[in-house]
Amino acid sequence: MKRNVSLEEISDGRLYSRNDMVRADCGGCKGCSDCCHGMGESVILDPYDAWRLSGGLGVPFAALLEQKLELHVVDGIILPNLKMDPKTDACGFLKKVTETFLKFIVNQTSLVGSTLLTCIFFNITACDQYLAIVIPGKMLQKLYQENGLKPEVLSRALEDSATVTSVLVPWNSCGATQAKVLGVATLDYLPYCFFNLISPLMNLLITAIHFKIRNIRPSR
Repeated sequence: MKRNVSLEEISDGRLYSRNDMVRADCGGCKGCSDCCHGMGESVILDPYDAWRLSGGLGVPFAALLEQKLELHVVDGIILPNLKMDPKTDACGFLKKVTETFLKFIVNQTSLVGSTLLTCIFFNITACDQYLAIVIPGKMLQKLYQENGLKPEVLSRALEDSATVTSVLVPWNSCGATQAKVLGVATLDYLPYCFFNLISPLMNLLITAIHFKIRNIRPSR
């Protein structure tokens, strides 16, 4: 994590006052959560970061070290860094979002069911179809491999939940767009979206009966 930067690197050359209007964003962030996956020990925190995390979460620093952070030597100084979850290779704070569903995973059917619920949950809370697809997909990818399921099974679960249910949520970007384009309120057309409502249930059913579920064949 780069900390020492010059003003020229982060500024457009102008000096703004408190009365100026400026555009502030996350540098083109698309919410893909790639920066929360596979980062190893690279997301280094300084003592102030650790202090703010501890204060904001209301937990002591020692408790953060148990699950969320770990210590490493950087340039001769012991500093904390974000700890990646060994199962999902994701940031421990990102894992917290879906761990409510993950604890119910005991077999392939419950894994797919948890995926469907997680995607619908993100459609409702994150208000964007893209986030509802990418975040659960990234987090659950390794779990599908560990349960002997091919990536196509995860892809189908994402499509049968995140993609098709996004238009059923009035405050989701897809639901709002459809309502505006069609001139019909989301809750008015929702009862007639048979495909969107049935798709998650059908996906869960075909997984439960193992109909054309593609498993990873062990290498010889």
